[in-house]
Amino acid sequence: MQLDIRKRNIPWSDALADYAEQRVDRSLARLSSRVGRVLVRFADVNGPKGGEDMQCAISLRLSSGDWVRAHAQDACPYRAVDSAVSRLKHSVTRQAARLRDRKRRHRAA
Repeated sequence: MQLDIRKRNIPWSDALADYAEQRVDRSLARLSSRVGRVLVRFADVNGPKGGEDMQCAISLRLSSGDWVRAHAQDACPYRAVDSAVSRLKHSVTRQAARLRDRKRRHRAA
């Protein structure tokens, strides 16, 4: 699994990058054989205005070529990572189930 982390308009720390990498690795470890590339993007949506504006968007490419995307927005970037990873894990699991069902139907036909 290839992981790429990018930021836009936010104060950056290596701790946040490490946290995001660990959360993605840990949550997708079971599905790592189906995952090719993972893009994690952080952005400050409202700029200096404040509020719930830290966005974490995660896109990942499955071995089938399909892309799965999830994003979350929160005042704390760490909570945004947690929410986005949780949503992504759910989406990847659903997509993998769809692919398995598609293969089973193809074999039965």
